[in-house]
Amino acid sequence: MIQIRKIKIKVFFDIFKNENEKFTSTPELDEFLLCLFLISSYCMISARKKASSDNSQIPVLNKEDLIKMINVSELKDCQNLIKIFNENFFKKKDNYSWEEFKTLFVNKNTGFGWIFSSNGIRLKLEENNI
Repeated sequence: MIQIRKIKIKVFFDIFKNENEKFTSTPELDEFLLCLFLISSYCMISARKKASSDNSQIPVLNKEDLIKMINVSELKDCQNLIKIFNENFFKKKDNYSWEEFKTLFVNKNTGFGWIFSSNGIRLKLEENNI
């Protein structure tokens, strides 16, 4: 499991590093994060709702839970989470080398590994609901 996480972090760095081998904020990074956040939140809820209507073994979400889940998964919430990610991730520096970058994911509680987990993303959306 730890090896897979390291691979995800390296791939993430490699995809968004610039020609100087530095990871920096870009519009493409923001688009990628928005996709991650939407897939892990609203799209997951939509798929779950559809699956429960197509398969009797999957319990139907009650209306109250569905409303609560959708409330923290709106587009504005995902866009806000991008803003929060960027403010915190690029708080100390505008760009990171690979060695600097990977240290930002070391701490499980304060690191940025949550972006690779649907549960982590949903938790951050709940914590930062607008």
